[in-house]
Amino acid sequence: MRKQSTWARKAIANLIGAGWTPNNKGLGHSQKALMAELMNRDEFRLFLRRVNSVGKPEHAWVWFVWQGPDETTPNGEEIIADYTINLDDILEPLAAEGDALDRRS
Repeated sequence: MRKQSTWARKAIANLIGAGWTPNNKGLGHSQKALMAELMNRDEFRLFLRRVNSVGKPEHAWVWFVWQGPDETTPNGEEIIADYTINLDDILEPLAAEGDALDRRS
């Protein structure tokens, strides 16, 4: 689960760094609390919000799903993430980085 948690940690840090605020009820805004919740589930949807450059509220989400272990991921070290398109500029580079790591493994 090391690759999964590393990717998820980077994704959350990058989102917070880009001005997005976690908006899951009862979890607060700390990366530590979000990671603890995420690692205790097979899937987790992270809700986010921010105010954009013209003062309008924006909402987004990232859906993390752990895959494996199965015949394609015997170590269970794969994460699938879906997200709203307004997060593409933040998460797309991480997806490419994850793909490159997978090819080296």
